[in-house]
Amino acid sequence: MHKTEQMKRIIVTLLMLLSAFLLAGGRNYSLDECLELAQKHGRELEQAALSLEMSRLSYSQTGLGFLPELSLGNTNTLSDGQHETVTSVEAGTVLFAGFGRVHAMKKARMTVETSRLELELARRNLNAGVVELYIRLLQDKELVSICKDRLSLLEQQETLVGRKVELKAAVRSDLLAVQADITAAKVDILDAEGDFNASRIGLCELLEIDDWRDFDVEMTDSVFPHPQSEMYSLNDLPQVHLAGIRSDIANCEMEIAKSAVWPSVQFNVGMSSAGYRFSSYLSLSVDVPVLSLFSHAKNVREKQLSCSIARSVESQTVESLDKELKTAVSDLENVYDKYQLLLTEQERYEQVLADVRQKYEYGAATYFECQSAMSGLFQAQSQLLQIKYEYLLGQRLLEILFDAGK
Repeated sequence: MHKTEQMKRIIVTLLMLLSAFLLAGGRNYSLDECLELAQKHGRELEQAALSLEMSRLSYSQTGLGFLPELSLGNTNTLSDGQHETVTSVEAGTVLFAGFGRVHAMKKARMTVETSRLELELARRNLNAGVVELYIRLLQDKELVSICKDRLSLLEQQETLVGRKVELKAAVRSDLLAVQADITAAKVDILDAEGDFNASRIGLCELLEIDDWRDFDVEMTDSVFPHPQSEMYSLNDLPQVHLAGIRSDIANCEMEIAKSAVWPSVQFNVGMSSAGYRFSSYLSLSVDVPVLSLFSHAKNVREKQLSCSIARSVESQTVESLDKELKTAVSDLENVYDKYQLLLTEQERYEQVLADVRQKYEYGAATYFECQSAMSGLFQAQSQLLQIKYEYLLGQRLLEILFDAGK
C-alpha cells in the first residue's frame, strides 16, 4: 500500500513537471495588445468595413441622379445610292417628380451612417469577446498560483507533522492525511493548469497566434472602484443610434413612395445636323400617373405601416437597453459588495489558520483542526477569486460596450 502511494506521488510529480514546461517561456501580452491583434484579424470587422465602403459608393451614385442626362448620336443611312449622316445631341433633366430624389439622397446618407455604426458595434462586440477570454485567462492563471500556494502550505505542514511524528507527539495517521492532501493539491494544480492552457488555446485561435505555448498574460494589480451608473449613457450605444436611423430610413422610404403619386415634369433640349441642315428643339413633358395611382397608394400605405413598426422597434430597443444597463450596474454593485465581504473573510481565515498551526506546533490543537482551517481558507480564496474576476469582467465589459474609456 505504501509503494502504491509512492508511485502515485511520483506520477503526479512527473505530470506537474510536464505541465510546468508547457506553462513556461511564454511572452506576456497585455490586454491592449490582444485588442490590437483582434482588430487586425477580426473577420467581422473586415466584412463590416466592406459594407461601409459599398454604402459610400451607393451614396455617391445616388448623388449623380441630380445631374442632367446628356446623349450623343450618330446615324448613317444609305438609300437609293444616297449616303446621309445625322448627328444629334440631346440633354434632359427632370424638373420635378415630387421629392423622391431628395429623400433617396437622405436615405443613402443614412445608410452610410448605419454601416458606420454597424462597424463600430462589431468592433465593440469583438473587443468584448477578447476581454471576456482575457479575464478568464487571468482568473485561470491566478487559480494556478493559489493552488501552488496551497501545495506549499501543505508541504510545510508535512514537514511539521513529520517532525512531530518522529518525536512521538503526533500519530502516523496525521502524516498520511497531510500526504493525501498534498496529492489532492497536486491534482488540483494539474486541473487548473489544464484549464489555463485551454483558455490560452481559445484566445490564440481568436487572435491567430500560431503557437499558444508562446502566449501568456500579464498579471497586474487590479483596481476596484465602486460602480458609477452615471458613467454609462444609452446615447453611447451604437444600438440606440441604429434603431433611430432605421426608423428615419423607414420614414424616407415612405416619403419616396408618396412622391410616386406626384406628376413628373421632364425638360429636354437637343439639336441635330444632316449635312448642312441643322435643327433644334425644346420639349417640356408632364407625366401624370393615373392608372398606377391605386398601386402607388397601396405602396404608400405599406411604407406607413413599416414606418410605424420601425418606430415601435426603436422605442422597444431603448427600453430594453435601459433595463439591461440598470440591471448590469445593479449586479455589479452587488458583486462589489460581495468582494469587500469576502476580502475580509479571507483575511479572517488566514489569521485563524496561523493561530491553529501555532497551537498544533505546541500540541494545543489536532491536525484535523489545522485541516479544517486550511479548507476554510482555500474555500474563501476560491470564492474571492470567482467574485474578483466576475467584477473585473462586468466592469470591463461595460467600459468596452459603452466606450467609457474614450
